Amino acid sequence: MLPCLAIDPSWFREIQKDVSRLIEERTPSVVDASHPTFWVNPYGKAVQYSLFNSSGTTTDTTIDAFREGKAFAVPEYESLYRFFSLFEQHVLTFRVSGMMPHSGLSLHEEWIVGDERTRLRFHVPVFTNEQASVVLDEKRFWLREGYLYYFNFGCVHSAENEGQSERYHLLFDMWLSF
Repeated sequence: MLPCLAIDPSWFREIQKDVSRLIEERTPSVVDASHPTFWVNPYGKAVQYSLFNSSGTTTDTTIDAFREGKAFAVPEYESLYRFFSLFEQHVLTFRVSGMMPHSGLSLHEEWIVGDERTRLRFHVPVFTNEQASVVLDEKRFWLREGYLYYFNFGCVHSAENEGQSERYHLLFDMWLSF
């Protein structure tokens, strides 16, 4: 878990406004037994908003490592689209992931190598609280809003929100490019 950069505070406030609007105006894909990420054994209530997919809807549950046929699903959220555009040529997945109070994802690990390439994951905490954390290989981390973090999801990891407020992160994956 490494912080990579801080997002300009005024731009970050606009990203927060866009995410707030997204949550209010759009329907998430719900993490339940039919959702592809149910294998991580979520507890409480977790949601995702798919922002890069082939259907153009935030309810898209397709999670894959392919780019073909995908586009940014909500370009009207200009600050989110501007952020996405920085990585557009390399991004594989791009979503808003939310955990309601007293929710989490159980310990799991994911594949990061495929087709002789390495997959990278990044988190940007948009809304968080002091009781929201992630665990990587038995070490707990608390992420600060407005920072982009490299997240080694090949480690055994989990996430939890034991706070009283909702926690939302931007998450995106891309292939390591040289």
